[in-house]
Amino acid sequence: RQRQMCIRDRVYEHNKLQFSPLWMANTFSLSVFGNGVVAIFAGILASAVASEYGYFAPFGLSILFLIIGAIFVSFLWTENYGDSHIDVKQTFSNALLALSSDIRIPMLGAVQSFFEASMYVFVFMWTPVLQESDQYAFRENSSLLGLIFAFFMVSIMIGSSIFSLLIQRISPERICKILLIVSTISIVTPWFSKNPNLLLLSFMVYELCCGLYFPTIAILRAKYIPEETRAAVMNFFRVPLNILVVIVLRSIGVLSERVEFLICGCWLLLALILQDCLSRFHKPIQIVSRETHWSSV
Repeated sequence: RQRQMCIRDRVYEHNKLQFSPLWMANTFSLSVFGNGVVAIFAGILASAVASEYGYFAPFGLSILFLIIGAIFVSFLWTENYGDSHIDVKQTFSNALLALSSDIRIPMLGAVQSFFEASMYVFVFMWTPVLQESDQYAFRENSSLLGLIFAFFMVSIMIGSSIFSLLIQRISPERICKILLIVSTISIVTPWFSKNPNLLLLSFMVYELCCGLYFPTIAILRAKYIPEETRAAVMNFFRVPLNILVVIVLRSIGVLSERVEFLICGCWLLLALILQDCLSRFHKPIQIVSRETHWSSV
C-alpha cells in the first residue's frame, strides 16, 4: 500500500511540474534503482549490527533513519491533498464504472494481484527455504541472510536498469510477458531442487524480475486506468491480493515450502495468460453496453 501511495505521489508531482509524459518511464526506473541502492546498504548494515548486537539491534537502528527521513519529508516534500471536496461514494461508483466498461482494467488488476501475491509469499518464505537447503552455512550463520538480502536488492537494481533499456525498444506489455515467463520459471525452482547455489541464483533472477515489474506495472496502470479513478480501482484489487497471501501463509506447517512456491508459480502462470490476453486488446472492450451497464452494476 505504501508503494502504491508513493507511485501516486510521483505521478502527481510529475504532472504538477508539467514534465513530459515520455520521462515517466525513466522516473519509475530511477526510483526503483534508488530504492535498491538504499536497500543494499541497509542489508549490509543490518547484517553487521545483528552480528555484533543481536537480531533486535537493526530494528532499533531503523528508528534513527525513520526520524531522519521524516525531517527530510517535512521540509522538502509538498503535500498531495487531491480533491478535498471528493465524494467517496461517487468515486467508488466511477471505479465500478471503469471496471465494468473496459475488460482490460480488471485483467490488469488481476495480473498485479497474482504477481504481488507471489512476491509477498516469497518475502516470507525465502529465508526458511535457504536455511533448509543442503548448505550448512545458511543454517549456522544467519548473519549471511543480510548479505543475501543485499544481493537481492542488487538484482532489483539490475532489473530496473534493464527496464530503462527495454522500454526504448519494446512495449511495456511485452516486457511484462517476458518478466512473467522468467519469474514463473525461477520461483518454482524449490519444487525440484534443494541445491543452495541454484536456489540462490533462481531467487536473484526472481528479484531481477521484480525490478522489471515495478516500473512496468506503473506504466501499464497509467496507460489503461483513468487517472481520476486509478486510486479507487487499485483499492479493489488489494482485496484478492491479500486473500491470496493470507490463504498461503495460513497453510504454513500444513503445506511444505516446495508446494507453496509451486502455488506461486501457478499464480504467475495465470498472470502470464491474462497479460497475453491483455496485449491482444488495443482498444477498450466494453463488457456491457453504455445504456445498460450502470443499472447492471
